[in-house]
Amino acid sequence: MLYGLVRAAFGFVVFLPIILFVFIKPRIKTWRPVKSSTVWISIAAVVFYAALCYAPAENLFISFQSPQDVFSYTHAEKIKNVIYGDHSAMVSYASDASKTTSVFFPKSATGYKIPWLGNAARFVTSAINTNGVFQVFNVSGTSDYYVSGQSVQNTSEVTISDSNNSELKITIEKADDTDYVVSFDGYINNFTSDYYLMINGKKIGITSS
Repeated sequence: MLYGLVRAAFGFVVFLPIILFVFIKPRIKTWRPVKSSTVWISIAAVVFYAALCYAPAENLFISFQSPQDVFSYTHAEKIKNVIYGDHSAMVSYASDASKTTSVFFPKSATGYKIPWLGNAARFVTSAINTNGVFQVFNVSGTSDYYVSGQSVQNTSEVTISDSNNSELKITIEKADDTDYVVSFDGYINNFTSDYYLMINGKKIGITSS
């Protein structure tokens, strides 16, 4: 994961000299002005480092040709699904043995970019009930909406669709002797407030209206 290594290397290069100046007092008479300057340099370095983490500088000169490429740069986990939108892409991955997490990558004219806080996806609506856990996201600054869900079923014969006839990618994994964990992701065309899911013929509303 080069993304983390780049920031770790930058942090080492920036903060090591500061630590040396601050905590190893030079044996010179001009220590006070040097120390004062070091404080301001330290503050500037911390601010710059925080800005680098908030808004990745790589976006200024690097574009990734696919969501898989930018994911490999920023993450080390294994990809489960890749969903393409008009102006972004959603990548779901196993963050641990029992949890699936999603990350969203904005798309520019030259390729995919590393997400930062200003273009992170926001929750539109979600539902947690006996049918499972379901979430709808919108990538900020775009009209791209995505749905993600997980449900436990007692059969591996599962059909899932939605009110917009979206193409859903479904993963079915055996949980124990009787149950199966069903996960799905999809891009929603023309999301509306009356959006709903259908699981094995059962209508599941996940919006507030």
